[in-house]
Amino acid sequence: AARYGVTIALHTDHCGAANLGDWVRPLLHHSAGRVRAGLDPLIQSHMWDGSALDLARNLNIARELLELSGRARTLLEIEVGVVGGADHAAGEVDEKLYSTVEDARAIVAALGAGERGRYLTALTFGNVHGAYKPGAVRLRPEILRDIQQQVGAELGVDRPFDLVFHGGSGSTEEEIAQAVEYG
Repeated sequence: AARYGVTIALHTDHCGAANLGDWVRPLLHHSAGRVRAGLDPLIQSHMWDGSALDLARNLNIARELLELSGRARTLLEIEVGVVGGADHAAGEVDEKLYSTVEDARAIVAALGAGERGRYLTALTFGNVHGAYKPGAVRLRPEILRDIQQQVGAELGVDRPFDLVFHGGSGSTEEEIAQAVEYG
């Protein structure tokens, strides 16, 4: 990084509930200690994958991790909703694969809209983990637009969520472009 003049950030990915106690929580505490000592955090970004949990439990844990992330000067990524493939039967398409405006409102109620710390949100809109041929996935990127518009209007901001797109395999170029357009 020093030779190229770029910032290098390390990110933990997909930490589920079973691994919080021996993975992300200890790393956040370690980084908070480094920050108190005047150093940079050991790892700059952590992902809490609570997608397998009910929304209330997912967001309770996310709230705790966001507070720890603030002390560690790290970024938190959360996954809300069921992503097909890894978390849901591959090829099974149902409403569980699509986040709702109500889900997004619950996120803001639990984590704030940035005033309690910045976080990235992986909302689901039919995306799946794994390798799929184009057309095998039924994305509905307009869900992201609707969430950004409706929650944004309620908060008085243009795009309230910094979104992360998980599971792009099988998506068309048009669907990906729409998802990016919506944040």
